[in-house]
Amino acid sequence: MSLPSPASRRRALAILGAGLPGMALGCAPPEPPDRRLRVPLARLDASGRVEVEYGGEPAVIVRTASGLVARSLLCSHFGCRVQWEEDRQRYHCPCHEGMFDGEGRLLGGPPTRPLRALPVEVSGRDILLGER
Repeated sequence: MSLPSPASRRRALAILGAGLPGMALGCAPPEPPDRRLRVPLARLDASGRVEVEYGGEPAVIVRTASGLVARSLLCSHFGCRVQWEEDRQRYHCPCHEGMFDGEGRLLGGPPTRPLRALPVEVSGRDILLGER
């Protein structure tokens, strides 16, 4: 009995490898890397807020009565950075006087949309911000 030629073996391996990644070896495909930002819960300040940078933009994570929420700090009108006004409990956009409530909902000014919500969850002693 003769062994298959190297070309035949390569052709067979190419056919086997044409399936899903890892199937030729009988193992599951690798998990994609987790791209979420990991923030220690201890970074929340006394007011229950922490500002971070996620995906190249400023964001805030806030502890509320129902859990954690996160949102972009870029105004939905022109992309200027909004600022939290603790005394008024609102976000203010200094570029065109846009105003948003503590939940990121539009209060007034030229913006027509709320601040963009970001996915957030707690895992152990960390906050995970963004999509996997």
